[in-house]
Amino acid sequence: MIWHIFKKDCRLLWPLVLIVALVHVVSASLWIRLGRFDEPRDLMLTAYLLPLLGLLGMVILTVAVLHQDALPGVRQDWLVRPVNRRHLFFSKLLFVLVMVHGPLLAAQMIEALLDEFPLLAALDAASANGVTALCLFTLPAMVLGAVTQTMTESIIGGVAVVLAGALVMLLLSTMGAFPPPTGGSGLIWMVLTVWASLAAVSSALILTLQFTRRQTSQSRYLAAGTAILALFAFFIPWKPLFAIQQWLGPNRGAGRAGTKIPKIMCATHGIHLTRLAGFRMY
Repeated sequence: MIWHIFKKDCRLLWPLVLIVALVHVVSASLWIRLGRFDEPRDLMLTAYLLPLLGLLGMVILTVAVLHQDALPGVRQDWLVRPVNRRHLFFSKLLFVLVMVHGPLLAAQMIEALLDEFPLLAALDAASANGVTALCLFTLPAMVLGAVTQTMTESIIGGVAVVLAGALVMLLLSTMGAFPPPTGGSGLIWMVLTVWASLAAVSSALILTLQFTRRQTSQSRYLAAGTAILALFAFFIPWKPLFAIQQWLGPNRGAGRAGTKIPKIMCATHGIHLTRLAGFRMY
């Protein structure tokens, strides 16, 4: 049943899959064209906007595949058949990993290989980047799709979360809570790590609750609570974060040749649209 649902979703959503994949390909091609010196400069703005457009496309595609067999409500075709809910979940997860993240992984690997990176290095960087996108964007998008019935509901829900976050930030700013402890420092990667971990754990809980029991109200409350909790990651004290960073990368070995950066740092740095060892990550 998993394979049948997966094929059905592919037949219905292949145009959107193709569009998002083309965005990844064009983005990778543009960065290859820019080269190591980012020339011509006129293309830089487009080069930085395309990855964001690709991430937005991945979010929309993820929400769309969840809506093909919407969980809220009582009139869905998969309830009448009935379809095993475990099979339904794994078919959606398979679609996300193959059709949503597959093109991103392929585009970034090709970009790295054309930039003369070894195969294993290209795979490692692209995989770390994919994990970042999965935790911070795709899993939350699966939650959004699981607790809504239509794309309109998803847009309203997403906008509501963004506006609520902006209002909280504005309120904290007026109270003198900004800049946050890690603002302007290299420790911001640890805030992103907290976000990624929180998103992964909460998404697993919400998706399990929604797919097994279809408790939409409870799932929505839990998702909203997680979004609010994520805001407070900005205000984790600087000292414990620095102590954790020292534990991950002891200072005594930082200057030695061949010292490796922890993979968790590689993954979270990817969200900054920066380069890691000469390879762009987004």
